[in-house]
Amino acid sequence: MPQRIKALSDSCVLIPCTFTIEERYEKYMVEPARGIWMTFRDIVFDSNRRYNDNTLKAELLGNVTNKNCTTIINHLKTSDTKRYFFRAEPPYFSFPQSVMLEVVVKRFHCSLDSPDRPVISPSSAVKEGAPTSLACTAPAPCPREPPALVWSDTLNGSVEIEQVEQQDGTKAVSSVLTFTASHLHHNKDITCTAQYPVGSETKSAEEVSTLHVLYPPKNTSVLINPSGEIHEGDHVTLSCSSNANPAVSRYTWFKVKGDNITEKSVEQNLTFTDINPSDSGLYYCEARNEHGAENSTAVQLNVACCM
Repeated sequence: MPQRIKALSDSCVLIPCTFTIEERYEKYMVEPARGIWMTFRDIVFDSNRRYNDNTLKAELLGNVTNKNCTTIINHLKTSDTKRYFFRAEPPYFSFPQSVMLEVVVKRFHCSLDSPDRPVISPSSAVKEGAPTSLACTAPAPCPREPPALVWSDTLNGSVEIEQVEQQDGTKAVSSVLTFTASHLHHNKDITCTAQYPVGSETKSAEEVSTLHVLYPPKNTSVLINPSGEIHEGDHVTLSCSSNANPAVSRYTWFKVKGDNITEKSVEQNLTFTDINPSDSGLYYCEARNEHGAENSTAVQLNVACCM
């Protein structure tokens, strides 16, 4: 059984539990067999007692003869926060393994009974245009009242909900959000909120994940400085800018003259320290990273000849 389970006051909790015994004791595993839950000192549940006669308001769901001691505890109170041990009769054996049950409660109008935060996975970077899935998983200690999982933004995608069993046998709810990654999603925070119904109240816990999208250059453009009329001998700089993730790794400048295109530079800025009329023409830049490239719109550079 799990070493630790956290549950909400006034709710319930499922303790998944199985056991094994030595082969020589198998002959004693016959009906009627009873299950007992104990603390260090006291018996708090006996499956042979009536429900209301037990200190722990629980139901033994498993069959002890089949070595299944799965139990659900109802109407949890803070006083139920204890370490519990299981005993099977027969074979009249108290197992040394235990489960620590933590029941959290609200006091003084402060929310001290917040459930564990859900987990969002994966958090790795994704490539633009690729189908992408985010899974939000929250524990469901009380299977009768599982949490509702709500995304702050579905990103024009679809959501599927399923109940899952975790490695320690406890239950959880998973919400899988599937969408197509876009550069507009990069660095966007998305929140998954687990809402637990407890009586007439709802207790919530949330987790935030920041999306990381890899994409080729976007919005590539050219800026001419100075922007006004250019004269022979002026100092002129053409700057190329682009939005990309990862950042642009290579800029290339081209000059267009008729049907000829000439590569001029592989720097982000194309600089003329002493410009002359022969430098006039159409210029554009190419921005490139590992995911692709984009060309800017060509701009006309006109150099006026000195009088």
